[in-house]
Amino acid sequence: MKTQPILSALWALYPPGGCRRPCRHLTAPGTARSTLVDGETIKRRLGFTMVEIMVTAAISSSVLIAILSVYISCIQSWHRTTLSIGVTREASHCLDQMVYGVGTGQGLRASYAITNLGSATNWVLLSSNYSGVAWYNYNPTQTTVTYSNATKSLIIGTNIIASTATATVNTVNIALTVRKFDGRYSESNTVRTFVKIRAPMTK
Repeated sequence: MKTQPILSALWALYPPGGCRRPCRHLTAPGTARSTLVDGETIKRRLGFTMVEIMVTAAISSSVLIAILSVYISCIQSWHRTTLSIGVTREASHCLDQMVYGVGTGQGLRASYAITNLGSATNWVLLSSNYSGVAWYNYNPTQTTVTYSNATKSLIIGTNIIASTATATVNTVNIALTVRKFDGRYSESNTVRTFVKIRAPMTK
């Protein structure tokens, strides 16, 4: 009886190293059989080695740190962008009220005369128009801009850390620098405007 085909079939079904426990492997046809205990192979099939666990943990930690760094960077960028938009909006709103008016009162663009009663950095603009007079006062100590007329006085700008106003016969130039804080973040922005004074009406 020929055993060569049977051994070849068993070799294909159960190759050396394919058992899950120490066993007596069949050798290749035409060679002598021997008992092989492949301890390393058995360990790898039953679990991970300490080196594999440490390498996997190191790679996972690196990936997690990279993801957290990107997330924190995105959060910081979002905070700064939001704060910067708020600063610009606040400065623009203050200048809009100065130029176009507060409530029903007319602003600087309706004035036929504008006089700076203070200095360039601590200014008091006296605006004269056909509805009356109004004052715009920058207080660097309180970091505010106040609007006043004959009947009311109110703050139209806050968090203004610096400002300049230069009035000439025909023009007035105003610059406001607003700075705000949000926790450990801070943003500042400077907004400028230019107003041409209207010529007085003639009858």
